Amino acid sequence: MKLPPLLALRAFEAVARTGSVRDAAHELAVTSAAVSQQIRGLEEHLGLKLFDRSIRMIRPNEAGRQYQEVIGRALRSIEQATLKLRPLAEQVRITAVPSLATLWLSPRLARFSRQFPGIQVSIDADPNVVDMRLGSWDLALRDDQALDRHCEGVRLMSKELVAVAAPAYLASVTVRKQVQWEKVRLLHEETSEAWTEWFARRKIAHMPQRGQYFSHAMMALAAAAGSEGVALVASVLVQQALAQGSLVMASPHRSPTDRAYWLCWPKPAYRPMTASVVAFRDWLLTQAGSTN
Repeated sequence: MKLPPLLALRAFEAVARTGSVRDAAHELAVTSAAVSQQIRGLEEHLGLKLFDRSIRMIRPNEAGRQYQEVIGRALRSIEQATLKLRPLAEQVRITAVPSLATLWLSPRLARFSRQFPGIQVSIDADPNVVDMRLGSWDLALRDDQALDRHCEGVRLMSKELVAVAAPAYLASVTVRKQVQWEKVRLLHEETSEAWTEWFARRKIAHMPQRGQYFSHAMMALAAAAGSEGVALVASVLVQQALAQGSLVMASPHRSPTDRAYWLCWPKPAYRPMTASVVAFRDWLLTQAGSTN
């Protein structure tokens, strides 16, 4: 029997695992239409359906579940065999939430390069949680991400929140060295209740109603730097901006949270760590220790 195309098998496995054509397409860096086409071609090749489909859902049927279990193991075996053949040099691939990748990790990479000039680091800023078993990533920096059974990891840094603004904006809402909070425009992360908790901790009864909402911390920080208001973000994200003076603290109050950034990696059964990955992981832990 002629074997199915590898691309079709990868598309099938990704959709069966994620339960989403869109998520599989993102993981494989192709379009949703391409994934759907690969799956249709695989089903035609096999002469049977592998998924139950509805308007909003796609999930493997019994034949699909059995096939996915076997194909998943086979793909992991291929990847592990490839890793053993690949030169151990000097490559580390990391996936990270965009805010931490851009505002905390990237400014520090020059230090790593000076210490380990032979190691190449590749960073993908991606808010989605990838499956570390099948992807090409050695490490992951995640926002409050619980470890699944396929990964190991450590709590890297706690998320202590601070209020920051552009110097000119803060001056415009300050009288006699006191911020007039009733005049402030608050910059919110869209899904966060952090400002409400921050005002409650400070026992300020009337929280300003004026505000703007953003889906990511980086967008709120960009608005703050543009004198649009005051942003409340993790302190680790604004260290460089505070040092450079593009942002200043709007309040000395720091708000602790029970959330954290995590550093994760696949268990050795899925991807053994190379010496380069170990070096980068240990360097990250050192950097986090100096940040906290």
